[in-house]
Parts: sequence; structure tokens; C-alpha cells
Amino acid sequence: MIKKLLKTSYNADCRITLTFIFIIISSIGLAQMMDAQTLPLTSMAGWKTMDTPKSTRMTDYQITDGRIHIQSDQSHSGITWQTPINIHKTPILSFSWKVSAIIASANIANKAIDDAPIRVLILFTEDTARKSFARRQIDKLFLWIYDKLPYDYSLAYVWANRAHEGPYVEGAYSHKLRSIVLDHGDVHVGQWRTHRINLYQDFKRIYGAEPPQRATMGILSDTDNTDTQVSAWIKSIQIH
Repeated sequence: MIKKLLKTSYNADCRITLTFIFIIISSIGLAQMMDAQTLPLTSMAGWKTMDTPKSTRMTDYQITDGRIHIQSDQSHSGITWQTPINIHKTPILSFSWKVSAIIASANIANKAIDDAPIRVLILFTEDTARKSFARRQIDKLFLWIYDKLPYDYSLAYVWANRAHEGPYVEGAYSHKLRSIVLDHGDVHVGQWRTHRINLYQDFKRIYGAEPPQRATMGILSDTDNTDTQVSAWIKSIQIH
């Protein structure tokens, strides 16, 4: 009788333990899934205008039918998604994009004609623990003036008018920007092109260092240097 009771108690304890482990594992999996984001392209809520000193004329961004429609007319400005990305946890970015035309006279390696119909930007802010004391003080001043921290590294995924040698193109305006050409030329103009990118691996490959924890995703279309007009679309944006 005692042995039977002990066996029953042991089995019950095992079931409780296994249930507890299952809950923990499920919770971890749920937490990881919660970090993933499928951007809800139903309105411009959650997006913020990103302008620069070059933004004298703004590019137009509108959401219709689950896609962002971009109209750039001799303009330069972008938008940023306000929910931060941690590419250590969710390193994969996938999306589909389409352009109405390439900008034949542009060259993303030339400052004077650095235009593109669409760029997907990943803008990194360095981890505070990796900053010097002097840099932290500069950040405080920058935050006070601009209400945001400066970006320390940037990756730009571009639909360019031509191919470029090497794994990336150095930013025409800043060494903090490295551009990666995903599509080029007019062979696929007017067609949806789908891409799946490992941001973590790209950062390590291009910058040769561990990426910061915090990043912001942005979209930019600019035609101000070439005085041209172009449309672009992007949809099915996922970070996972």
C-alpha cells in the first residue's frame, strides 16, 4: 500500500515537473515570437518622417492596399518605423518591392548624383556600454537638441541603376553608410522582387564587428540630385 502511494505520488510529481518544463519552453518560444514583427501596412501610424539637411522637397509616402506607395519628384526624404529592432534576436528582414523605372543618370557611388528609387535602411545606434564617457556626453547633447540619438552605422539595401563591384558601396555622404545593391537595371522594372536578408550576418561581414543591439528600419526614395521623378512600392515587410 505504501509503495503504491509512493509510486502514485512520484508519477504525479513527474507530471507536474514535465508540465512546468513545457510551460517554460512554450513561454520562451512565445517570447521569441513576440520579438518578430510583421509590419501592419494599413495606415501611416507607426511611421515617422525622416528628413535630412538635403530634404528641401519631401518624397510622398502613402499606404494603400497593404503596400507603401512612394512618389519621389525631385525630392529627398524617408520614413522610419518607430518600433526598434534587435537583430541579435530577429536577424531576418524580408520584403517585396517594385519600381516604375530606374534613374538612368544616377550613381550611388557619386555624391553629385546619389539617387535611387528605393532604399531600405537599417540604422544602428551604438550600445551605451560600448561608448566612451566623452561620447556619452555628446549623445546627451544630441538627444537634447534633436530628441533622438545619432546613428552610428547604417546599412542601405538599394535598387540601383547599375551593378557595383565589391560587397558594398561606401556612402557618398557618410562613411557610416554602406549600401548593398539587391536589384539593378531595368530588367525587372514594374515587377515585384522579393528579398530575404540576414541583417546580423551582413553587418558582421561589412563592418567586421558585432552589431549593436538597437536598430531602426527606414525607407528612403530620393531624386533631388538628378531632378527626376519615379514611383516605387514596398509590401510584406517582416522582421523575424
